[in-house]
Amino acid sequence: MAGNKSSEVIGGKRYCGKTTELIKRASKDNLYILCANRNMAQAVANRAEEMKVDIPFPITVSELPLQGYNIDEILIDEVEMVLQQLIGKRVVGMSTSYKLRDMPMINNKEPNRPEPPKPVTSKSIGSLHVDIDCSDALKGLKAIQREARKATQSLKEFEQAYNETKSIADECNVSSRELLGVLVKGRGELHE
Repeated sequence: MAGNKSSEVIGGKRYCGKTTELIKRASKDNLYILCANRNMAQAVANRAEEMKVDIPFPITVSELPLQGYNIDEILIDEVEMVLQQLIGKRVVGMSTSYKLRDMPMINNKEPNRPEPPKPVTSKSIGSLHVDIDCSDALKGLKAIQREARKATQSLKEFEQAYNETKSIADECNVSSRELLGVLVKGRGELHE
């Protein structure tokens, strides 16, 4: 490995400095950083510029495989997002044999970064019981569902009638629209 560093995973909460550590290492060892997408790659490049360090421009999952690049080693920013991008599924767990370096939370705000969310503290002052009557809303939704079923059934019947009239219209040298119009008009008279 470049610089004889062992492989490690840098872990921690958001805004604790994980990406900053990767940028420092990328600058020191001239390593590429792999990001999940172009926006994240640009954010890493911008952060390196803010830090006034030079790194190779980060690469993205869409550039994989890295054929044609002269790259022996690589750093990965937000590994779970990169894996999700590669696999096309949400990653819900993973294991590694890499050494884990847990980053403590940074107390001061990094430049041009939003403040990390502050922990919410709550005090219990009793209980609150809320009773909400949703029966009218449910009745309305059920009525909409019934009408949607009726509309779907009507569309099925119309499609079936259209398909039947198309072949008859072709045999009689009449447009299917004319024949369907006569059938619909006749059906309306039957229902009156």
